[in-house]
Amino acid sequence: MNIPSFDLILTKFYSSESGFYSENAKNSCIEKLENAFHENMVKCQRKRPLLYRFKLNDIKRLNTNIMHYCLHKLQKYQTKYQKSIECVYSFCASSLSHIIVVLRSKKSYKECNFEIGRYLQFLENLCDKEVNVAKYTKKIQCMNSYALNLTDFCYMFKPKDQVLTELSMFSQKTIIQIEYTPLCPFDDTFSLFLLAHYNQTISHIVEECIAEREIKLGSVNDFYKQLKEELQIHEKNQAILLRCSLFRFIFDQMYDRIYTQFYPVFNGSTKYLCSCRIAKYSTPRQLKVSENLIKNSHYDEPMMAIAKNSQDLINAISDLRIVQFFNNPLDICYCIFKTMKSIEKFVFNSTLEEKYGQFVSMFQMNKSSGSTMSFDDFFSIFWPIFAVDPPIGSPSISIFLNSISGLTFSSTFQFARLLFCSTVEYTQQIDEKEFYSLEKLDDDPLGIT
Repeated sequence: MNIPSFDLILTKFYSSESGFYSENAKNSCIEKLENAFHENMVKCQRKRPLLYRFKLNDIKRLNTNIMHYCLHKLQKYQTKYQKSIECVYSFCASSLSHIIVVLRSKKSYKECNFEIGRYLQFLENLCDKEVNVAKYTKKIQCMNSYALNLTDFCYMFKPKDQVLTELSMFSQKTIIQIEYTPLCPFDDTFSLFLLAHYNQTISHIVEECIAEREIKLGSVNDFYKQLKEELQIHEKNQAILLRCSLFRFIFDQMYDRIYTQFYPVFNGSTKYLCSCRIAKYSTPRQLKVSENLIKNSHYDEPMMAIAKNSQDLINAISDLRIVQFFNNPLDICYCIFKTMKSIEKFVFNSTLEEKYGQFVSMFQMNKSSGSTMSFDDFFSIFWPIFAVDPPIGSPSISIFLNSISGLTFSSTFQFARLLFCSTVEYTQQIDEKEFYSLEKLDDDPLGIT
């Protein structure tokens, strides 16, 4: 809130007329001010009632991730609403205390030329005019209305026939080579189907999955086999879609616990961030990138410049950045996989361009299969590209991926997970002196950022 100074208040409510007509009148006004002071202190410490009605306990059939988010935002707004009011009454109490001291310091009651009545009215109106109080009241009302409407929407029943129809329809999006189906509308339909028919089973599975510093998914695999049998799923692409959607749903239900246990609030140590900064301004030669992966003309350019001038690497960095927005390992690994394919395309074009020049477009690479490069070669170029713009929370994502047991990854996704986690670990442990002193780096030697 915009708090006026005490001197400004004294000036604003200063009266040009003479002071109180007697000492008793002065003492009576001071007593009123003291009573007002105690009232404001009580109001400051009083806990305000909730301004929202939405509660997760009211929803017996489901507690979806978006509802947890709404409740979190409502609680946050309520806290800020409470603090805004506390701030107002705390200011009023401090102001009253100051005025009381000033009045008592006057030797004569005739010197107390201060408009007490107008001043007390000013304090009473202060809370109503406080901008933050009105702002958070409005935000709570809007979010509460939205959250309450969600319950009606999410109770929509999805029959088994509709689930099977959409399963068949969207299974065409399955990438069999990597045993994965990207996000699709079937995920929403399947989530509502599970909540309607298996809510108690899901609650039990969620309780079993999260152990201390580990996520055990054996019970999820058993549930997947049960669903596959009950829905009579025999085609491989449909089974893959069912499995991906199930794991997305389960990890959505575990989101709050996963975030608390595996995503500490930090973006890496100073050493980690410093290593990323060094790498993006270093050249492939300094970073010991294999000479077979980058054109000779780029071998002595900083990685930041190489990435900026290559659409393939721009795509790779963009795909990798998205991992911070997913909360399940399959979608995270798919983002890493897409990054790998963009890097492979960059390497493919770079190496062939030197051999075939303008005829490089005649060659094509496999876009859906796993990597054809060795882990060491891939790591040597993946790490510098990762360091150009490391995803927020990468150390926490690495901890999360390493904590999972009981989930069978395809060989491609296993490669992607190992590559990402190894990159984060290497970045946290590398000694920057292996390349050159930090003193040789300006804040932005290329003038890029």
